[in-house]
Amino acid sequence: VRIITSCRTSEKNAFMKIERNYQIHTYEISELTRAEQLAIANKYSIIKKMLGFNSYSELLKSPFYVNLIVTKVSNIDDISDENELREYIWQHVICLNDNEIMKVVESIVFTRARDFSLGVNCREYDTKIIEELISEDILVRNGATVRLKYDIFEDICFEQYLDTEFSKC
Repeated sequence: VRIITSCRTSEKNAFMKIERNYQIHTYEISELTRAEQLAIANKYSIIKKMLGFNSYSELLKSPFYVNLIVTKVSNIDDISDENELREYIWQHVICLNDNEIMKVVESIVFTRARDFSLGVNCREYDTKIIEELISEDILVRNGATVRLKYDIFEDICFEQYLDTEFSKC
């Protein structure tokens, strides 16, 4: 029996106690090589198109982003660079094209950051929105708390908020 856990390389220290007590096999997922990107591009035309633009070169090294693009982005023609892609992910993937959902997501992210907590109490939010975000793999629930499923989603939330505030200046 093997238990699979996942963390960023920088957070690996959180597993030190487990590593001392059990036989742990570390498996790191590295950035995609150019050959791997080309193999993916042969199967997915959207990746093939994106490989033609230098503005996506770093992003397409990430298995997370490649998977997100292949599963959630239908047309890259209106997205010209990484910043626009992250804005697209914010609007269409994380917030599901809904301003009320956007407010809930921002509140969850900002409350969690302010309180240095692992999650926020889901009862403070509309149950229908929480359940929709969980079903769309945007949120994860741990008991009575929720958080965004991926740190990258939280990063995008902060970026969008800061971009909005900066544009007001």
